[in-house]
Amino acid sequence: MSSPPIMQGDCSWHNQEETKMIRDKIKQTLIFSFILLAITTISHTAYGETAAYTELNMPLSKDYSLTDFNSDYNIKVNGDDYVIKGSAFLYRDLTYIPVRDVSEIFNIYVTFNEADRTVLLASKEKEIIISPLMSIYGDKGTAGAVIKTGDQTAIEPGVAYMLVNDRSYVPIRFITENFGFSVDYDDANKQISIKGTAQILGTAGSFYTEEQQAVIDVVSDYESKPSMQLKGTTDFLGEDKEVQADIKKEITKDVITETINVKESNGKQYKAVRKSRFNGSNSVGISEVLSDGRLENINLMPFAGRHPYSELTNLKLTGMNKYCNMNIQKINDTDAIVTYKITELNGEKVNISVFINKSNNKMLRYEETTEFSKKLFDIN
Repeated sequence: MSSPPIMQGDCSWHNQEETKMIRDKIKQTLIFSFILLAITTISHTAYGETAAYTELNMPLSKDYSLTDFNSDYNIKVNGDDYVIKGSAFLYRDLTYIPVRDVSEIFNIYVTFNEADRTVLLASKEKEIIISPLMSIYGDKGTAGAVIKTGDQTAIEPGVAYMLVNDRSYVPIRFITENFGFSVDYDDANKQISIKGTAQILGTAGSFYTEEQQAVIDVVSDYESKPSMQLKGTTDFLGEDKEVQADIKKEITKDVITETINVKESNGKQYKAVRKSRFNGSNSVGISEVLSDGRLENINLMPFAGRHPYSELTNLKLTGMNKYCNMNIQKINDTDAIVTYKITELNGEKVNISVFINKSNNKMLRYEETTEFSKKLFDIN
């Protein structure tokens, strides 16, 4: 049986109803869209995508030696009261506040690398890695910071954070200015003002290739070792020396002490001690161990304060250098070992190979040859 014919009048009625329904639906959609727009306009922007204006006002802090770290420190953020737990302080003409508060106030991502004890701060477009003031690795063991913006890297020697009562304090002006905030100081009223647009949160490691991140991880682990052995070849005043070194490191809240006992293949022995103190001052001493066990101090002046054995553990990649731009390639990858070759480090031509044990992700061999030094070591 054929279906009944549809009358023209019925079709017209259906079209009118469909048109009305479509118009009602469009009207509802527009109303909902306006409501949603109003809500998003007056509410906070999504997490990690804020563009809010931030203004901090705070009185000039007391000197570190006069600061009561058991008291709170009251400041103003966007006109509202804000309390810094543990107080801010002044050290060497720089104002320090806890990094946790920097993250909260200025919307900057913060994380801590326990291995090399660095603090990383990141926005979507910039990353700052800052070392502790108490540091034995790097250029003469000095502290410093690396600023990464895209493929550009800048190094700021001497800039560091300080650890006080288990809180990490960072120099507030250095951090905020590098993230685009303006900093003003009213000397008459002893007031600090920091203003600018809050950052879009970044993430850790977004500026590094997989290869460089692998090197960063194993070199950081190397720096964290409380004890290890190095065995291989090093340059001693232009002469290659076969050595074995036993290294022990002790870290307290006030000082890092690294002791390096070196034995040459000819039987000569040396003992080097490096120290870095809470205030950033470093010291180094080295002695020859005589046959009767006595120590004979070695004058470091002919070595410009850097004897090859006191610098034995200080690799080209330790300290902040491992975070700098590098030309790196994976040159060998077996079931047990992966090897990376670095030919340029922050614009400097280098010849470095890093051998990584894939089973435990540890550096098992390091090779570095430069114009002034050679370090070819197995590491245990």
